[in-house]
Amino acid sequence: MKRKAWHAHILAMVELWQILPEQQWLHEQSRLYLDALLTPELSETGRFVGHLYKVAPGQSELVESACASFFLLEALLAHLA
Repeated sequence: MKRKAWHAHILAMVELWQILPEQQWLHEQSRLYLDALLTPELSETGRFVGHLYKVAPGQSELVESACASFFLLEALLAHLA
């Protein structure tokens, strides 16, 4: 699964749990995934390099992007909820 899709999946699970709060398994799984998304590296560097992009012919890197920052903000807000 691509990282962007994984990030969207995590946030969708969190939102689904907010709609169905009685589903404890969904809450637990959402928290596990959020913890995986909000890595210690993020807090050390202050950068959310969550998406893989082609930066040169034959070369890809995890980079910071507006899309990744959106997912980070949503994840942080969900984590606080």
